[in-house]
Amino acid sequence: MGTISDLNQTAKNEDTVSPAWVNNVAARILAIEKNIGNLSSQANEIRNLLIPFSLSIVSNTAVSYRGGQVMLSSRNTLAISAGTLEINEDGTSVIYIDPAGQVLASLDLPLNGYEIGLATRENGRLVSVQNFPPARITNLRQGLVTFDDLEPLIWHRVSSARLTTPQPFRTLGNPPYTDRYLVVGFNSVEYSQTTESGFTGFNDAGEFTTSEVGKTYAIHAQIRLTGQPNQNLSGKISAFVTGQGELEIALAQAESANGDLVLNGQNALPVGISPGDIATVQAYLTEGDGDVIINRGSAVTIWEVPDNSSLIPIQ
Repeated sequence: MGTISDLNQTAKNEDTVSPAWVNNVAARILAIEKNIGNLSSQANEIRNLLIPFSLSIVSNTAVSYRGGQVMLSSRNTLAISAGTLEINEDGTSVIYIDPAGQVLASLDLPLNGYEIGLATRENGRLVSVQNFPPARITNLRQGLVTFDDLEPLIWHRVSSARLTTPQPFRTLGNPPYTDRYLVVGFNSVEYSQTTESGFTGFNDAGEFTTSEVGKTYAIHAQIRLTGQPNQNLSGKISAFVTGQGELEIALAQAESANGDLVLNGQNALPVGISPGDIATVQAYLTEGDGDVIINRGSAVTIWEVPDNSSLIPIQ
């Protein structure tokens, strides 16, 4: 019969265990627990680096978000500090970073912003958040990941454009555009992207093209029609995709009695746009006498939607 006092000893039947062995075991367990704690802390730090802007519920009406870095539409990179955000309305809010670097919440999809997740509030109380991981790696080449190797897992903006010069819609004495569509000539392209496959975005005539194969998109347009004071205006806006065929997608329809009509809408299901296709936003004036223009403040943003969304094929 022997005495076991060292952790490296092998115990046999009828051996006795010394207090030193018990103390060594206790010390080893404490060291393991400390190492696990350190590893957990390091894992959290790595997660913060790899999954920036992750959301958590911190109260009935507020979410917290982790910090991170984001490239704004100005192409400037901005460091966003961690913080909290109040969710003031029931429903599912989009949490996003606007072009000025502010973290905001909106029940409507923003025309211009980097989405980081969703927060759902019911009966004045937050019930869930959904974090948006930015992308998954599709191709790892010798340990180097480039923009073209990342497949987005969330909606992300591929192009935005504005109308900075009013565009005549209907002018007295000229053939009216009433009862026909007019392409909105967004003349100021604010954002587009170029990858290894080529260019995706708007040109200065309001035409959207893509070099990407098999992608689906959401088109969000805000068109402002302006006539005379107290003039009755009514109209609608649609997106048209032409190429292999022609597809019309109604976005919005409305009317106004004060001579100023804003049409704001987005397609309910993503639409497939392929290389060789041309997508445009077009306005249709159904009522409006006298001069009518498509005014400044009109804008459009196209978002790429993940592959698991429904697809509207072009017939």
